[in-house]
Amino acid sequence: MTSDLSRQFYKKNSRVRKRSDYNRIKKHKNIVKTKSCIVNFAKNHCEGKRLGLIVTKKYGNAVTRNTIKRIVREIFRKNQELFPENRDIVFIFTRKLREIKYRELEIEIKKILKRVQN
Repeated sequence: MTSDLSRQFYKKNSRVRKRSDYNRIKKHKNIVKTKSCIVNFAKNHCEGKRLGLIVTKKYGNAVTRNTIKRIVREIFRKNQELFPENRDIVFIFTRKLREIKYRELEIEIKKILKRVQN
């Protein structure tokens, strides 16, 4: 039962939080590009998977930027088994999607994760 409860939260140790970590991930130059985002990934020094999110100001005002972050965090929380172990993944959203649709974004992220694992 505790494993079900632990999946319901997006814990601090599941986040990329430090600027030095973002720079380290970017330095590895493992990149996947899609129409809506750029994904950088690298092996991490801690156990588990970590997610980092960057949404540029070009994407929109604070409300729209925070909305996309909430949606991606929720996809991460619900689909943790799809994210590779011992990897840091940073999503950089630069272009605004016409409308933020959860299902479309979830499908796109699943495609990205398949490419990251290969």
